[in-house]
Amino acid sequence: MTRKTPSPPPGGEDRGREPPAHTRFVKGRSGNPKGRPKGSKNLATIIAAAARDQVTATIDGQPRNISKLQATAMQMATQAAGGKPQMVARFLEWIDEIEHRAAAARPPEPPVSEADLEVIRAVHDRMQLCKPEEK
Repeated sequence: MTRKTPSPPPGGEDRGREPPAHTRFVKGRSGNPKGRPKGSKNLATIIAAAARDQVTATIDGQPRNISKLQATAMQMATQAAGGKPQMVARFLEWIDEIEHRAAAARPPEPPVSEADLEVIRAVHDRMQLCKPEEK
């Protein structure tokens, strides 16, 4: 099956196709001039900044400045301890996620079998034979 190219409209004008080559790409002009402005922040940066903001909280009768993130965690722990089922579930999910991340960050200990220990002992014994005698 062959593909037919549409004929130009009457009058010789070539509308609806690519612009002329001399106007297609202007030097120094971005391909997306209305794109994301320089210095604008993404959602993760905005949320992290909001979590670091300080608030005054009364803890043990004393006013203290703490981050909003810390205040949120304290409120969640208090509500979970008070028996609110939603907060208990969410708080336990947070704890599980924190422990999971900590375990993933820790390098695993290499497994050493009994056969490996025998090889290590044999190499150690050979190295002891190569030691110069002390006088």
